[in-house]
Amino acid sequence: MSVPGELRQLEVPQLAETQPGRWVVLFSARAGDHAAARLARPGVVADSGTHYLTGPGPLGPFTVAPGPFLLGGPADHSYAGRLVEWGGRRWLMTWTDVEHGRFVGALGDPLPIEVRADGSLLLLPSAADDAC
Repeated sequence: MSVPGELRQLEVPQLAETQPGRWVVLFSARAGDHAAARLARPGVVADSGTHYLTGPGPLGPFTVAPGPFLLGGPADHSYAGRLVEWGGRRWLMTWTDVEHGRFVGALGDPLPIEVRADGSLLLLPSAADDAC
């Protein structure tokens, strides 16, 4: 169960235990999915992309994590973010649907992710970011 009123829809959810007793549900949403009450809060923008809910167990209750989307922005085109584990680390994998107004349908590069002590998720800079 999630607390209602934040977003119109939470697409392609993924439930994951990030620490014992700390659960997240990753989801995708678009800029048009944000409720007016959410957008009225200071600092909240109509992001598109991947974000997450947090909760104490696999059945919730879940609430939207504070702050901006985990990966996204007002014009972001990443979609269907998934947590994966490989090589002893957690990674965020996303799909890119559109670039420059054209359908792409490409799998993005894995992005390193960290689970903080409070259970929140932090997207880390990747080696590719350092090369730019």
